[in-house]
Amino acid sequence: MIYRKWGRSVRWENGTIVRVEEAGEAREENGVFFAAPIDHGVIPSVSEGSPAHVVAVAEGILRCAQDDTRVERAIITDGIALHECDGVRWHEETRRVHVALTRKPWRVLVDDAEEVARVASALARCEGVRDFDHILVAPHVAKQLIDHVRVDREQTAGGLDGYGRPIEQRRVEGEPPNFYRPSYRVRPVRRWLNVRALPFGTIDLSTPLAIALVDPATALVEHDGRAFVAPLRLDRVTAVGEHGELLL
Repeated sequence: MIYRKWGRSVRWENGTIVRVEEAGEAREENGVFFAAPIDHGVIPSVSEGSPAHVVAVAEGILRCAQDDTRVERAIITDGIALHECDGVRWHEETRRVHVALTRKPWRVLVDDAEEVARVASALARCEGVRDFDHILVAPHVAKQLIDHVRVDREQTAGGLDGYGRPIEQRRVEGEPPNFYRPSYRVRPVRRWLNVRALPFGTIDLSTPLAIALVDPATALVEHDGRAFVAPLRLDRVTAVGEHGELLL
């Protein structure tokens, strides 16, 4: 088995633009894993305007700061990679955002660029800590909690795994059938991919809404135009919506 990867990425991190290129090969022989750099000749170009894209996203995020709320950290990444494994070739494009907003004594995390303005506004209006009987966790926040709650889950179909094998739909139970390859430099590991919680129960949209995490057990919550920090009861999922929202 021989795996090769060629990739480029552009990252904006707290005002600094970082460009990264890599090309490498990994192989396994008699149970031994080998990895080494290779020629960069076929590295795909990052989509034209990519540096401008990450800068534009970053500038939009920085404009969200208000009053005593500030952007403590912002990382925006735009990349493309070409993979090849035993004759199968595929490519993937990635766009990621990681933002930390602070207003003493709270620090909230946002991984969706389209939600930063709403979260910053709510944090600026936050009135303190409040407990709610039930909280509805927005889909973009629920993704961050999928490994912290006990719900039935499935692997959805789509894409290829670290060996170029199709990712097929199946219930998450037992040993994962697919492999995740974080880098060509390390051996792939078995992992469930494209995981989502299986919908059940009834979602009440009038429930206070968690729009960002303070930590895995605490969230920034909006309710009736007001904002609070509230604990999450992760051991009690009473419903899962079609879009992945969780009712706790």
